[in-house]
Amino acid sequence: MKKLKVSLTALALTAGVAGAFAATSSQPIGQLDEFSYVKSGSPNFTGTREQAQDNYDCHGQTNICALAYDPGFAGDGNHRQPSQDIFLND
Repeated sequence: MKKLKVSLTALALTAGVAGAFAATSSQPIGQLDEFSYVKSGSPNFTGTREQAQDNYDCHGQTNICALAYDPGFAGDGNHRQPSQDIFLND
């Protein structure tokens, strides 16, 4: 019985570690800081926050200029990344 308990504990630990690795991002390293940006009246843009600021000529902190989404999910509200939005001063 004790061996069964140890085996089940080891199995649970292995499953937990495997699950942790499976839950990590599938994006390649180096693209973790890229997002898809949407600005009304302009084509969508995918790149870093700084690249999007240059692309849309949005440098500021007051009014939202473009909304950020996970790469490849531009416009999908389930994939919004508001902390990466870019702003424009009026």
